[in-house]
Parts: sequence; structure tokens; C-alpha cells
Amino acid sequence: MHASAGDVVSIDRAFYACGGVYDNYYHWLLFLIAKINPDFLLGIDTIVTSQPNTEFQRTGLEILLQKYDLKAVYLRDNVSLHVGELTVAQQFGTAGLDPHPVFMETFRDLKSALVSPAGSASERIYISRSDASERKLVNEHEVEALVSERGFQIVSLQGRSLREQAALLHGARMVISPHGAGMTNIVFCQPDAKVLEFQNPAHINWCMKRLAAINNLVYGFLMGSLVEEGRKEFQVDISRLREILNEMDL
Repeated sequence: MHASAGDVVSIDRAFYACGGVYDNYYHWLLFLIAKINPDFLLGIDTIVTSQPNTEFQRTGLEILLQKYDLKAVYLRDNVSLHVGELTVAQQFGTAGLDPHPVFMETFRDLKSALVSPAGSASERIYISRSDASERKLVNEHEVEALVSERGFQIVSLQGRSLREQAALLHGARMVISPHGAGMTNIVFCQPDAKVLEFQNPAHINWCMKRLAAINNLVYGFLMGSLVEEGRKEFQVDISRLREILNEMDL
């Protein structure tokens, strides 16, 4: 990896994990954090990535660097980075990926550092997307009213620390959520927890189903319908949702 100007940093061997522009919670956890695992590093003790700039990025990265006795070199402007041998973790794209089962080993190590055994949280969690800027669930108020009757706690993950998000989902035995980055936290759920995802037909993505599979969760989904063709706002059928809740014993 080489730039033409500025200071020069030389490294014999390094592992590059894509982070960079992925300030999105899902992309950072799955494209970077999940790959910081000895099974991928092949004896390399130096990680090359972009400078973390949010709380969840810094917290997760610092925990794993310490856990696996690694050091990080961050890509910066005006610095030329020379690497003798660079290992690059395979990436399948930006929309989703097929997570390797070893990813869960990384998240279990991360969870053990984030979650207190004595912590308490609601066993039934509904992750709200009411503060989302796109792909909004337009009848979410109806959904929230129904799941509240079933004992679900309505939570927004916006502004919560990585530790708070991990604790919430670790304690949950039942999770309902429209598809979104916050749902990535199912990696912190305990095996056999139940997950129900609302899929948006304008943005169908099965990455959460795959995450549920490698974490041994019980997964179900409800396909929504577009409010208007060509737009990404969607809604879910409340009657069908009630049936699925009964079928999944939620």
C-alpha cells in the first residue's frame, strides 16, 4: 500500500481489514471487527485499517487488539505505508456477505468483554427504526402497539454505546426488528433466542438470516409491502404479524 507523498511507515507483515468509510454499524462489525480473529490472521500481529472515529468503532477494536495481543496501524492522509507482505481478508461486496462461522468466535470474545454476567435486560426487545432516515416502516406505530401488548420493550439503538447495545441483545430471548444496521446486534444474542425480521421488498437482504444461522438462533421473517412503487417506504400487514407472533410463540 503506497502513497507518493508524506511520511513513510514500513511494516514487514500486516493484515488489512476494510473499515474506512463504513461508519455504518453493520459494515464495521462484519467487514472489520468479525475478521480480527487468529484463524484469519495466520500469525500476523499487525492490523492495517482506517482510523476509528465513533465510540462503537473504538471500543470494539480496542477490546480485540488487547484480547489477541495485536497492534494497529491506521491509514492516514500524507503517510506512505510500505508493507512487505500484506494479507487481505476476502470481501464479497458492500450490501451483504456470507459470514464465516468463525466470525461468531470473535463476537463471543467481544461479548465476554462487553457484557456483565450480572446484567439485566428485557427478554423481549423490539428494535425501532422510527429515527431512520430511509426505508421507513410507515405503520411502525401499529406494530409497536401490538408488540407492546405482548410484553416487548420498544428500544431505539441510536446513540447507545456498543456495551449498551450488546447488553440489551444478550439478555433478549425474543427480538423483533425491521431490517437495519441495529439488527446486527443479534450476534450478541444467546443461542436459541428467537428473531423476527421485517423485510422491505425494495431492499431485500438476507444477511441477518445468515447471522442468525451461525449463532444458532431461531429465525423468522415477514415480508412487507411498498407504500408506493419506486419508493423505499414500506408497511407490514398487522393481521399477518399477529399470526406469525402466535406461530413463533412470541
